[in-house]
Amino acid sequence: MRFLVDANLSPRVAEWLRDSGYGALHVVDLGLAAARDREIFEHAAGEGWTVLTSALDFGDILARAGGSGSVVIMRLRSTITARTTTRLDSVLPQVVPVLEKRAVVIVEEARVRVRRLPLGHGAHGTRYALVAEHYVEAGVRRRLHDLRGCAWTDRTGECAG
Repeated sequence: MRFLVDANLSPRVAEWLRDSGYGALHVVDLGLAAARDREIFEHAAGEGWTVLTSALDFGDILARAGGSGSVVIMRLRSTITARTTTRLDSVLPQVVPVLEKRAVVIVEEARVRVRRLPLGHGAHGTRYALVAEHYVEAGVRRRLHDLRGCAWTDRTGECAG
């Protein structure tokens, strides 16, 4: 897994990722520090890199883009390097398989939300977004639900309620 770290996170996050066995560059390394978010995403997706950022608009850019690419959005109270890398250390092993297939992963203090793309159609023809929430405090639990609040199972794709 390779990451392109956005300018709103420290270049030390990219260093930590490399030290942890991932491929990683910071936008400064590529001369993209002043680039628009869409340009950063297009560069990353074209190279097969996942964008690591704290900017919410990357999720929208990915959802509208065709092709490949994934985004990890850090939504922590503090994005200091130590807090960011500690949280990534606990989350990345769980989400790398999803990121390899195209997804938006939102990392919060106590949970991780995963939205796989492209958005699909449910058993009843309803357009739905599959959201997996991982609660880390008491182990990892997964809940899948659509935008109407219907609980979907990831095994059958049928509405459970």
